[in-house]
Amino acid sequence: MVAHPSSSGTSYTAICTILQIMGEEKGWEFIKDYAGQVAQFTKSGAAPAKFVGQGESGVGITFLTISSLKSRRAHHWK
Repeated sequence: MVAHPSSSGTSYTAICTILQIMGEEKGWEFIKDYAGQVAQFTKSGAAPAKFVGQGESGVGITFLTISSLKSRRAHHWK
């Protein structure tokens, strides 16, 4: 599970980073392969962490800071 780049700045930033690091040709090839393995695209960059935290998904890809904030709000870390 990962956010869709058309609705999430988180995923848009990730795609831009991949293209900058790998270059256009290899970057888009990587993104196409990666997208083919994603079971669900969400609208929000924070949604994958939320769904994993609720046990609705086994894997969610997001920024580490989002995951930390979600965990703290759920009082997992005190």
